[in-house]
Amino acid sequence: MLRANDCALVVSDTDEKPLEEIISTAKWGYLRLRKTNYEPQDLADWMKRVQEQKWKDAFVFFKHEDEGIGPQLAAQFIALSEPPAVAGG
Repeated sequence: MLRANDCALVVSDTDEKPLEEIISTAKWGYLRLRKTNYEPQDLADWMKRVQEQKWKDAFVFFKHEDEGIGPQLAAQFIALSEPPAVAGG
């Protein structure tokens, strides 16, 4: 039913239950990355997983209630999606 209506299955990654599989049901995705912290390599791994989905758009939200680091993690995550700068270019 989700695929037939181009509706995304919302998936969450938490400290208690790490997400093992993304089930893509739409042309777009919705992820909730809710662990207390993500290391730079964790974010790089998540960016790769998102890009592998071939979604037109991906909406990725980070936990923000307790430590208030969601905006910082989001900025790091967005930077991973940008092409690297070319030196001297």
